[in-house]
Amino acid sequence: LNPEQKKIIETTCYVAHQGPPFILIKGPPGVGKTTTMLQALNCWQVSRVHQLHSKLLSEVDENIADREEMRMPRVLICSPNAETIDYIERCIKQLGFVDGVGNKYWPPMIRIGSNIPESSFDISASTRLTALKNAKKDDLVARKDEILQKLDFLRENMTIIQRKLEV
Repeated sequence: LNPEQKKIIETTCYVAHQGPPFILIKGPPGVGKTTTMLQALNCWQVSRVHQLHSKLLSEVDENIADREEMRMPRVLICSPNAETIDYIERCIKQLGFVDGVGNKYWPPMIRIGSNIPESSFDISASTRLTALKNAKKDDLVARKDEILQKLDFLRENMTIIQRKLEV
């Protein structure tokens, strides 16, 4: 990365602590806009997850999952050029992101729009909506119960961690 790209990434991480950032990256073809954006997204995602984690540790509360500020970070990527979106999606699917301790992870993605390539059907909004529409009620109830169990588990562990931190 060149110094200008590094500055954009640092700015993105700084802005992430202020709230949802709006970053516009523009320039002529071939200067590294997409590479810069992928790095900035990874940095922003890690920064926001760290904020969420810190808030969870400091505010153990039964209603914590209902708070708007406690949701996982979301990103909207727009481009008049579908090839750019295809490339970004491909990079994230293949390379993933790296968290604050160096572990790879793949953030959930959803693709919206027309003329979605076949390689993106797995993350397209229409595919996901069709799957939900065609899902059996028992499957949806089971998934909901599974999610509620995970939430209970996380709440219990947060309480344990909070108690240990108070000691």
